[in-house]
Amino acid sequence: GNHSYYLNDFLNYRNPYEKWLKGKLEKILSFVLPKRREIEHLRGGWCWFSWHRKVVAFVLDYLKANPSFIKRFDYTSCCDELFFHTLLYPHLQELDIMSNNSLRYIEWNPKRMTNTLPLILENTEYNDIMQSDAIFCRKIDPNLSKELIINIKKQIQ
Repeated sequence: GNHSYYLNDFLNYRNPYEKWLKGKLEKILSFVLPKRREIEHLRGGWCWFSWHRKVVAFVLDYLKANPSFIKRFDYTSCCDELFFHTLLYPHLQELDIMSNNSLRYIEWNPKRMTNTLPLILENTEYNDIMQSDAIFCRKIDPNLSKELIINIKKQIQ
């Protein structure tokens, strides 16, 4: 649950030994440490977003006035995908936040075979990118996306 402790910042889950050790330590901590309070109204989403000044000012003011909000996310799994969304969700309307559009073209459900997600964009995605409302693209590779980069540059010049 979201009241558990996670050691993601200390141990590398990609290293098999550290992954094993991390799992054992987290299990021990779940018995030894007191249960933490649940994070209320937990929300998750993109790690890629753009903010206008009103949102930046709101976040900075909120965090200054509520330092415990930051502290509660210590030792929390995937906090980069939870922190800002949880903080901002109750204020979407007053801050004019478009919650369903990150302004980025990111392909999580590719139409072609891939070894990575999100998809490394190539020229085959050019039309989809141009027809989207996105002003940014993710994920671009200097070599694999070379033709796409050239065509996008032609479009914006």
